[in-house]
Amino acid sequence: MPVYKPPEIPLILTRKYWDSSKDLDPELRASSPCKDALEKLDKAYTRVDFKKLNVFLNATVTWAKYDFSHWSKECDDLCKEFIVNGVMDLRVAIKNVGLAAVATEKKAGKKDKDSVVLLKKMAKAADDFVKEFRPEDIEKLIRAKESEVNTAMHAFASRPGDVVRQLLAKAKTAAAALMKHPDPAIFNKTLGHGSAGLVQALVQATSMMAQMPDKGISYEGAGAARNIAKVLAAMKPLPDGAAEADVIKALKIVLTCLGEAAKLPKLKTF
Repeated sequence: MPVYKPPEIPLILTRKYWDSSKDLDPELRASSPCKDALEKLDKAYTRVDFKKLNVFLNATVTWAKYDFSHWSKECDDLCKEFIVNGVMDLRVAIKNVGLAAVATEKKAGKKDKDSVVLLKKMAKAADDFVKEFRPEDIEKLIRAKESEVNTAMHAFASRPGDVVRQLLAKAKTAAAALMKHPDPAIFNKTLGHGSAGLVQALVQATSMMAQMPDKGISYEGAGAARNIAKVLAAMKPLPDGAAEADVIKALKIVLTCLGEAAKLPKLKTF
């Protein structure tokens, strides 16, 4: 559904109305600058791609396609396109119609009341119409969309950090139990690469944290998160019957990574 519905050009400010109006003196019509001004108004209105604006405002931005820097530039470019090169030009074209109507009115004879009335209506319509196109309204819509997406992406980007903090407590509990009973099967199931393994969950979370700079997001812990993910991802499931020493060795690697994960900073608002 359209988020922004632009006001349509009033009938009295169209070339069709100007050419067909019976209230306007033919000689005045022929010499008036209104014809040219009305044509330019129509072109300026057509150049503003309001459909493109609504496509942008209705678009769903996913994490896979999101890049903070690119998104910011897209919003900046869109503001420039619709405000500097769009609405501002349109406002000038509307005002020029009003000025042309006033200039033509001054040329009209006092006895030509019908022409004067029409031209006054045109000038008034142009004055009212230009007020409906406020650059700040367009920018507000674009910036609101920019903020909405950034807020949603920030929440998504913060999720791995929350996951890591949730996993730390579980992993420490599992590690404490394994220190007393170094069983490879239990290690694989609770900490290692089993369906409930916390190592896999930590790899996924820290890998995403490491990718923040690739998304144009500044994150101080990206390097540390990448190292943690690399170490944990390199671990292999312990074979059945693995010696207690091997279980303890693997456990120490996990505990070291947990210690580093606990130091990872929270993601700042971007």
